[in-house]
Amino acid sequence: MKTERTVSVCLAALAATALALPAGAQAPPTTKYKRTGTRVDVKVKQTELTRGLKEKTDSKSEFVPEVTADQFMNIQGQVKLIRGQQIAEYRRLIEETEADDPELPDLLFRLAEQYAQQQRYWRFRFMEMYAKIEKAPRNKRGGMQSKQQSYKREEEKYLTQAIKIYALIANNSRFKNYARMDEALFYYAYTLQGAKRVDLARKVYHQLIQN
Repeated sequence: MKTERTVSVCLAALAATALALPAGAQAPPTTKYKRTGTRVDVKVKQTELTRGLKEKTDSKSEFVPEVTADQFMNIQGQVKLIRGQQIAEYRRLIEETEADDPELPDLLFRLAEQYAQQQRYWRFRFMEMYAKIEKAPRNKRGGMQSKQQSYKREEEKYLTQAIKIYALIANNSRFKNYARMDEALFYYAYTLQGAKRVDLARKVYHQLIQN
């Protein structure tokens, strides 16, 4: 029996708002997953960073508010929490989905995208620490370096998960007619490159070209 669901993901819109507007970003609307006879709501807790911001409607205005690096990272930290909720819901839906359901590869692809976005967040946090460590007094650098390595471990954790899910899509013969297989293969190969697994990335790119 095939299940029916609609998955609304609002993270891309929120990230775009964060880039253009000051701290105080509004959390995306409640994300609802509609299944047969069941509705699942992901309720996002409002914070000072995600309360009260409205999108600009005046297209004639040329004023673009500035966003500091710290404000941007605070907003991205809130987005990270929302992605965590999204990941939990996608995993639950996948567990409830039958192996021959045509929507399964799309759920897997969306889950892999969430893992990849989390990986990029932690990668950014890891890289920004270099400048902070360089400017810090010598007696504080040890603690900051330890913190940087914790960011690295988080990045590697999500990178591994993204690769694992992309591989499930690419290597399952049932998914050969999946409409977004070209995207899945491309991002699979791209993610492998980020993990320095170049030989396997080339094989996936070759698979993409053949298809």
